[in-house]
Amino acid sequence: MYPLDTGHNFVLADSSDNFKKSDLLASDEFVCKLKERNNEQDSIIVGCISILGFLTDKEWSYKVE
Repeated sequence: MYPLDTGHNFVLADSSDNFKKSDLLASDEFVCKLKERNNEQDSIIVGCISILGFLTDKEWSYKVE
């Protein structure tokens, strides 16, 4: 569903929550929380994830095809 995974899309989830979500799109409530987290933690996400070789682009992470 996402054209490109970025570090801003990574979210820790336990196996039960991950199983329930499956391959469905995230709810509007979750997307709002994700955007808030990404805005607050952007420099940390970019700093930690990019060293591991992942792309980081918070705006790109909200695009769904």
